[in-house]
Amino acid sequence: MKRVFVIILAIAAAAMGCRAQEVVEINSTRQAVKRTGDALLVAMPLATLTAVIVERDWQGLKQAAFSTATTRSVVSVEVYGAQDAPRPQ
Repeated sequence: MKRVFVIILAIAAAAMGCRAQEVVEINSTRQAVKRTGDALLVAMPLATLTAVIVERDWQGLKQAAFSTATTRSVVSVEVYGAQDAPRPQ
């Protein structure tokens, strides 16, 4: 159990270092909001996964994995299909 939790935390810590390239200068308040959003992007699924492991809700884990895989597949197909479409400014 501890080993799984440590692995999850290590993955989350590695993901926190990945950020998109910034083109425009932003002030410190907006940067703080952006960093908070980045942290929540990792923290919320991590907390959910931790709760699933602690509660041993394997059926819920399977449902979440199926839902995530379905969503990712649909979005990937849409992105691939709209590759040549003009993008709004």
